[in-house]
Amino acid sequence: LGPERMGRPDRAADVLATSGVHIGGTDFDQRLNLERVMPEFGFRHKDARGREVPSKVFFELSSWHLINWLYAAKAVRQAKELRTSYAERGLSVTLGVADMARELADPLAKVVASAHECVRRAGLRSNDLDALYLTGGSSALRAFQEALRRGFAGVRLVEGDLFGGVAAGLAYTARTAGTA
Repeated sequence: LGPERMGRPDRAADVLATSGVHIGGTDFDQRLNLERVMPEFGFRHKDARGREVPSKVFFELSSWHLINWLYAAKAVRQAKELRTSYAERGLSVTLGVADMARELADPLAKVVASAHECVRRAGLRSNDLDALYLTGGSSALRAFQEALRRGFAGVRLVEGDLFGGVAAGLAYTARTAGTA
């Protein structure tokens, strides 16, 4: 694809194949929260009889779209009171690059498998590719790029607008579809 194709009214032939997995930055955030942070607050804790603490609240606290209520003035005030009254001094969780890679290995493997499926559906092989174009904030993750490099050895990774490219693509599609 090149810039000269952008002005064409019909771009259907530009897409050779599609595939995908529903995973993004918020999914990575949730996984890291559940695996690394929430255990510090009791997630997966078992009582004396071996019963696990109910996990619903931990999933809700790890899901950004379920915690909007935390930004209400009352919730912020209560959180400040809790922090000053009950917080464990010095509580911290360290998350290094290797930790992140380990925690995200499974979802990243699904992304790479989906990319291979897309290449297959297009009737191509990985060695037919010149480059993989990256867009979306999660594609800036070192673990994400390393997974792609392992899965597509020798194929160049090209970073687009990592934080605005998806929104720009959606806006472009809406405009050209006449819905904007």
